Amino acid sequence: MGREEKFVTQVMKDIFNFELEKIPESDEKSPDFITTDGDNKILLELKTKVESKEEIKRREHALNNAKIYSKTAQLGRQNTISKRVREAAVQLSSQKEKANANLCFVILHATGSAENEHIEQFKSSLYGSCQIISFGSPIPIKLCYYYENSDFYNNKNIIDGALIIGERAAIFCINDLSSNYGRVKSSRFAAAFDGGIIDPRAREAEGKAFIVDGDIDRKDKFAVDSYLCKKYSLPRVIDFNFIQHSLTSKISDEYPS
Repeated sequence: MGREEKFVTQVMKDIFNFELEKIPESDEKSPDFITTDGDNKILLELKTKVESKEEIKRREHALNNAKIYSKTAQLGRQNTISKRVREAAVQLSSQKEKANANLCFVILHATGSAENEHIEQFKSSLYGSCQIISFGSPIPIKLCYYYENSDFYNNKNIIDGALIIGERAAIFCINDLSSNYGRVKSSRFAAAFDGGIIDPRAREAEGKAFIVDGDIDRKDKFAVDSYLCKKYSLPRVIDFNFIQHSLTSKISDEYPS
């Protein structure tokens, strides 16, 4: 079992009281773990995102030369993440019937100094979400789910949710487009993450988010914006994704005598 797998199994056991059983590796594509919440048998596939070797070298070079390391990252949907989610869907699909599993989740593990960046990218990719400036709304900025193409939509027939785990965070994202939405929402597994759950339908009902749930080409921005305006009685909307800027410096532990 690799380091990332050990970390995830430890978090799930110590914090959420779930025992993840490692599925033996074979020539056949298969997910990493299987578990149960008492009512459901659950398959889970782990995907980890780390910084590129080039970015790590750039940071180390700057810090080792007493310079400030700066980075700018787009927090929107990422094709590299979508590719990994597609791979997870294939692995889960290959074993769901054989394992007689009720639910299938992907675990997205964020690690390293870019943990917060990767967590936000995970959420944006899963839900195709972005921020919306809504003119004429009491809340001028809201998150909009399914504004863009989303990994949950593209894999709704197999992936029922995603567990995002970092060194300092654990978030359970419900795929409300899955036919198992009701089962997931009422499950003991979801209950274990009380306070750390993303459910677009619940957030929309609370007035905290928008949802584009119409049969609209997400590449047709005018059509998507028009749908939002009509659905929520808004005169105009503007979409944007936050950009994360970070600065890191190395402080010497040597003090002058």
